[in-house]
Amino acid sequence: QTLEEKFLKSFDFLIYMNEKEDFRGCSFLNILSEIPGEKTEIHKVIRNHKKTLRDAFMGDLKDPFLSDHIYLLFESCILTSQLYRSNELIETSKTIVKNLLLTS
Repeated sequence: QTLEEKFLKSFDFLIYMNEKEDFRGCSFLNILSEIPGEKTEIHKVIRNHKKTLRDAFMGDLKDPFLSDHIYLLFESCILTSQLYRSNELIETSKTIVKNLLLTS
């Protein structure tokens, strides 16, 4: 499995989950705005989950800017696909990722 295939599968997973869960989005992000700031343990769990995901992208790429770029595309796809109830921007992001990897 190439690096490109691995990254694209992560975006395909978003499409799969959107179809399976009817565009429910990320449970962690869904509750984030409902949690008061003083509930630090809950915020810590959410941050840890997102850090683990970000680190997974970084583990495959040694370029932190490229890794963060792809991670931010991934996170924005979660939000925008939920908002618009569409996988269109996920497909667009897959093309962007292909181009980023090709030119890096």
